[in-house]
Amino acid sequence: MIMGLLNFGHGLGNILYFPPIILFTITHILLTRRLIKRNNNTYWFLLIFIFGLICMLIIYKATYGRGGEFSWNGDIFFIK
Repeated sequence: MIMGLLNFGHGLGNILYFPPIILFTITHILLTRRLIKRNNNTYWFLLIFIFGLICMLIIYKATYGRGGEFSWNGDIFFIK
C-alpha cells in the first residue's frame, strides 16, 4: 500500500501528499501509453523533464524538506 511508511513529516497532513502522487503516476502512465501508441517522439523530453522534477520534489519533501512534526533524521523515506 502506498500509504505504508512513507512520511513527509507532517503527521496527519501527510495524507494531503498522496492524492497528487497517485494522480501524477496515473497521468504519467496514460501519457506514456498515448505517446507509445502514436509513436510520437516530440514530447518525450518534456514528459521526462516534468515528471523528473516532480519525482525530485517528492524525494526532497520526504527527506530534507520534512515538516516539523517528524523532521529528517537521516533515514530515507521511512520512520523506524
